[in-house]
Amino acid sequence: MPRADATKCDPGFTNAAELTAWLQEAIADGYVGGVWDEGTFPRYVWCRKNGQAYQGRAVNAEQGTYKGWPIAPDEEPEGLP
Repeated sequence: MPRADATKCDPGFTNAAELTAWLQEAIADGYVGGVWDEGTFPRYVWCRKNGQAYQGRAVNAEQGTYKGWPIAPDEEPEGLP
């Protein structure tokens, strides 16, 4: 059961390959933060797509899976293109 305060995933995002590419691009470009869980994956990643900024958080360090959601301009890391 999801946490009561958890942000629901956007049902419009159905293309796992596209979302994986967003994550890979964000990591390669260095838009990451927090402790690297298990030394393999950053805890947080950020990207901007179609004018909207998104934040992702690692939810499974062993598999490298993330949960992501849109963020407001005042939540964006400095320098996010």
